[in-house]
Amino acid sequence: MAATKTPAKAPAKPAPSKKSSSSANAGKKKSSRAQLLSVKRQLRRTRPVFTRHRPDRKASLDERWKKPRGLHNKLKDRKRGCNAWVSGGYRTPVEVRGMHISGLSIVHVANAKQLDGVNKETHGIVISAVGAKRQLELLAAAKDAGIRVLNHNSEERTKELTTRFKAAAADRKTARDAAAAKAATQSKKAKPTKPAADTRTDAEKRDAEDKIKEEVLTKGQ
Repeated sequence: MAATKTPAKAPAKPAPSKKSSSSANAGKKKSSRAQLLSVKRQLRRTRPVFTRHRPDRKASLDERWKKPRGLHNKLKDRKRGCNAWVSGGYRTPVEVRGMHISGLSIVHVANAKQLDGVNKETHGIVISAVGAKRQLELLAAAKDAGIRVLNHNSEERTKELTTRFKAAAADRKTARDAAAAKAATQSKKAKPTKPAADTRTDAEKRDAEDKIKEEVLTKGQ
């Protein structure tokens, strides 16, 4: 009876290291996020504009979406030819919902202290509800920290605000100079001329008075 050969065992595969598995998971997350962002871009291009039903009926109505509640409302009954109805099928994926189209999470910033907790790798800032002067300060601070501003082009906005401030400062200076010149001319006009100082002695003053008296008396005769 012939002896049967036992099949040779295949060499065991080395166990994947933790670093390689973590890097693979990170790569998968990045690729999945990129795919979801592309889906979000496509949805933004194809999503309709949601408006309320017949906002042209009254001048006081605006076009912002409002759920119709009328008993015979055609949009509520989903009649053909009406506007699009807000529904969950138009929403973006949960993983990228509320995220900027560039893939950065949005952080609203109103002062320079709020920039300390912003991670420039994963977050971008939106400057809102501040004046032009504070906005210029925030743009400079974000540029120094390397943080991306999502609602402005930093360089163009900085140039625009700087030009505006310089023009306003020049206008204020010309207004001040004009006001100062006007005040100087008015003060010169209203300022009375002082009489020349009398340098005569008391005896000379008495002699002059006596001469005036004699002239008046001779004229009266």
